Amino acid sequence: TNVLIGIRNTTITPARISRTGAPMPETKDVEASGYSRPPSERRDRDKELISLIPQAVIEIRFDGFFLFANWHSRKLFGFGLDEDLAGKENVFDYIDTADHELIRPCMELILAGERVRFPEIRAIRRDGTIVPVLVYANLIANGDGAAGIRAVIIEITKKKETERFLRKLQKKHQDCSYLLPQGIFETDVAGRITYADRSILEMFQLTAEDIHRGF
Repeated sequence: TNVLIGIRNTTITPARISRTGAPMPETKDVEASGYSRPPSERRDRDKELISLIPQAVIEIRFDGFFLFANWHSRKLFGFGLDEDLAGKENVFDYIDTADHELIRPCMELILAGERVRFPEIRAIRRDGTIVPVLVYANLIANGDGAAGIRAVIIEITKKKETERFLRKLQKKHQDCSYLLPQGIFETDVAGRITYADRSILEMFQLTAEDIHRGF
């Protein structure tokens, strides 16, 4: 059966085959004693385990509509903790449309049975705030085949802020070094110059290209 996976105008078949064409094995939850849990009991246990994970975790249908969202994912997207999302909210409406083309090949890999790490994408909170996230996703499998997609979403706002701060700090350091009357340079353990301020370049009549070549 073909299904629309939520990225508009895209139809993909979630065939129960691996990328090599080999059938995917049936998934069963069997205890050491040999007892196989009923599907409803397995799902309840999975939800309990997911609620303990300190990351945003969602489960969606192939068309993108939510099946489940834990506390952290509700906080990330701005949903109410008791709000019923199933079949009412579509995760693709909370992803920047400019990133939908990045998502398309990832969805194809997931539906082929792969575990996939998405490139960095921009999630949109309900209040319109945009946050950078990383997504790891795979199929939700049960005895009857693929039941949907499960994804772990990691917000990386603080990581991006730290990167910006370090870039500003590095630029400030370079700007301040130009004001010093002494020349400043750095070397690696082999003695090759890895950084030199303007005074050093002028003193030894070097260029930035000389430094890059490993002077």
